[in-house]
Amino acid sequence: NCNSFSDCALFYLLRVRLDSKYRNMEKLGSANSSMFQSMSNGQYEPNAKAEGFSVEDVIAKVDPEKAWSTPGQQTGGETVSSVEDMRRKRLEALERRQQAQAAA
Repeated sequence: NCNSFSDCALFYLLRVRLDSKYRNMEKLGSANSSMFQSMSNGQYEPNAKAEGFSVEDVIAKVDPEKAWSTPGQQTGGETVSSVEDMRRKRLEALERRQQAQAAA
């Protein structure tokens, strides 16, 4: 879902992870798809293209040192909990890259 994409994009661009509270429904849905099908009178259909997708696999490919090896355990990076924090972190990362380029 879009939160999985956001988590991957945030990590790729800023090396921060999306706060896990924004992915609770996704986790519940992936663990209980039959419950959602029942609650929706059979209208819910899992996305077949997303089968086997793992945010942690993407993170591990981007930076193996920052991947969470166990759910809920952070091994590096930071999480952001607001748009303002995300914007601030993004601008800080941009400034660091610009300073590094200027020094090179």
